[in-house]
Amino acid sequence: MNANDTTRTPRRPATVFVDPSSSGLSSLTSQSAPRDVPEATRIIVETTHLKRQMEAYMKCPRCRSAVTVTFPSKWQCIASSTRIECTNQICSFVDEEKRSAANVPIPDNHGSALKPRIIDWQTNVLHVLAFLSVGDGGTEARRLLGMLGMPNATTFGPRLFGTVEEHVGPVLQEIANEAVHGGDLVEEAKHLLGNRKDDNGVMLFDLWQEKKLPRELWPRATTGGNMGWQKRSRGHLHSSLSGDAILHGQHTWKPTAWHVMGKCCSFCQGWKRGKHKDEDIPVHDCRNNWDGSSGAMEPAAILEMYKLLHKK
Repeated sequence: MNANDTTRTPRRPATVFVDPSSSGLSSLTSQSAPRDVPEATRIIVETTHLKRQMEAYMKCPRCRSAVTVTFPSKWQCIASSTRIECTNQICSFVDEEKRSAANVPIPDNHGSALKPRIIDWQTNVLHVLAFLSVGDGGTEARRLLGMLGMPNATTFGPRLFGTVEEHVGPVLQEIANEAVHGGDLVEEAKHLLGNRKDDNGVMLFDLWQEKKLPRELWPRATTGGNMGWQKRSRGHLHSSLSGDAILHGQHTWKPTAWHVMGKCCSFCQGWKRGKHKDEDIPVHDCRNNWDGSSGAMEPAAILEMYKLLHKK
């Protein structure tokens, strides 16, 4: 790191959103426009009301008879399909819209790909990701489904929640690595190396991307570090079981490295509580990588990220 590197790009200009009926704009910006709100891809509809409305106005496209509308639910899926069937016994018209499928990779030795799994549907995966983003787990996820009267609220507990988390976790790590190491770090390095070339007229940045740049010419980045813990500390008490740390570049203010510290592993804990507790824990992707105090996680994580940037 180069402590004397004080060059910093200017911050983004502030923008204030104003009422469209207003005749004046803020002095902080010359162009203020309301941000486009993305259209909702899912809504919650009362099934009783929707069923009555659809059956009252819909007719069979073949024989023009009345139809019946149902919303079949499947075990371990919180989303329902829509089924429209003709009431005329002679007519065989049936139309059913399936649930949206999720593209989650199947792990090795995980059974047949034809067998339905809890991670096969988008709604299940998004439900888990939503609770992970706010630090909650299976208990809270199941409770919300129950309060809303959603399907499979009793089955979507901590165990199934953990199953989705286990399969989605590696995908999230790949996305994080691609965004941080493959995007933000590259942008920071490009800013540091600029248009400098070697004696042969080759751009140093191109050599760096190809991992052909000599170590003495590597970009020297000034970074800042920060860490967030699972639980808020009180005074000198630090009892979080995990913490998430990042390094961000001085020029782009974007993350250039990330690291997660954990004092326990859910797989290890579950194995010790199960019927195989007297046997050795199988080889797995263990999340326990720290046995010190929670307050000491941050400097250790900063060091690990520093080493990561040099090695990879």
